[in-house]
Amino acid sequence: MKDKDIVIPILTKKEFFMLNNIADIIRDEYIKIFENNKKILYESYKESNYFYEISFEEYFIWWYHIYYSMVTDKLIEKEIIKKSNIKNFSYIVM
Repeated sequence: MKDKDIVIPILTKKEFFMLNNIADIIRDEYIKIFENNKKILYESYKESNYFYEISFEEYFIWWYHIYYSMVTDKLIEKEIIKKSNIKNFSYIVM
């Protein structure tokens, strides 16, 4: 959305594959980061109230959502990205 208008990005096949290539580039790096910190995350999970209610995988998905939300807030604070008028948006940092 831009202001109150709905904006739908239309990608060419080339642009779509470029986005896919970005995911391929950072995927291995993200996996390493999370694997290197899995023990800390698992300890946090074990100490949480959710330990007996949900799996570690579910906890990780929830944690990751909180994490990227915090990163988004920091990027907005540093004016690296602009906050839209709506509360939900996507971005790509290159």
